[in-house]
Amino acid sequence: MFTKGQGPTRLKVDLVWAIAFSLADAEVPTDDGSVVAACAGMAALWNGRRGEVVVLIRHRESGEIDRYHWSEQLLELDDLNSAVDASQSFCESLGFLLDGSDFRGVEDEERRERLQRWEQLCKTASGRRAAGEAASRGRKAKRRSEEEADDESGDDDADRSVLARISLVRKEHGVDPGGRLRLFF
Repeated sequence: MFTKGQGPTRLKVDLVWAIAFSLADAEVPTDDGSVVAACAGMAALWNGRRGEVVVLIRHRESGEIDRYHWSEQLLELDDLNSAVDASQSFCESLGFLLDGSDFRGVEDEERRERLQRWEQLCKTASGRRAAGEAASRGRKAKRRSEEEADDESGDDDADRSVLARISLVRKEHGVDPGGRLRLFF
């Protein structure tokens, strides 16, 4: 059974068991009740002891991503394969038709292409925008704190002058081949 929530988005080549993408866009309902064009992707991961299956639905216009993951534990390979089949049925119920999910049996070039396609599916316009805004907010906050520190210390340049420079370390020769650093004042 698939539940909406978090799931893996970055894939390591050696853990990918299956990966599939929608052949065409489909109209899907959103949380607010509207209908938008979207594409889908499914990835199954297996580390030898445990598996995970995730379905991503990416809204074309807004770039938002809905993540669905298999809610039951997948401790055997047969369970993982059943979850992959269920993920294809889940996508079909949403209106998507997925291409083949075989990943292990394809050539290296096609594997790289599928992983790049997965990365493109995971990228969101809002995510890139949010990252840029967060970096901008961080730079602005740093500038503000520096300005506040300058205001608190006053405009007097004498407060910021260097009184002395102290060398903190020196290298001792002859103690060992690599030399040794020691503090001195």
